[in-house]
Amino acid sequence: MGIGVERVRGIKICNLLNPQFPLKEEENMDWKIFIATFSAIFLAELADKTQFVGIGMSAKSGKPIIVLLGSISAYTIVTAISVLIGATLGKYITPELIRYVGASIFVVIGVLMFLDKI
Repeated sequence: MGIGVERVRGIKICNLLNPQFPLKEEENMDWKIFIATFSAIFLAELADKTQFVGIGMSAKSGKPIIVLLGSISAYTIVTAISVLIGATLGKYITPELIRYVGASIFVVIGVLMFLDKI
């Protein structure tokens, strides 16, 4: 729930339905976006259930390199799907609306977890 509330901060409701597209693509690497994305995902994934799966699989199989390669492959595919969905949605709706909907989903899930509904 806290993640959802944090994601809503800074959104101006009047901007949700006012897309300014097409967005211009820069040809150069934008290190600021790269570092922000890396940091957000790295911190969000620390001690996530997927890490515990990797620990368990590595311990059980005794083949950490194979587990590492399988994990990297899975993360690559999941991330590619996420980026493609985001790029597609970004053509039709504003990033602020995507952020607002995502934050709302986190809040609803948090409330449902708090009420022991899920």
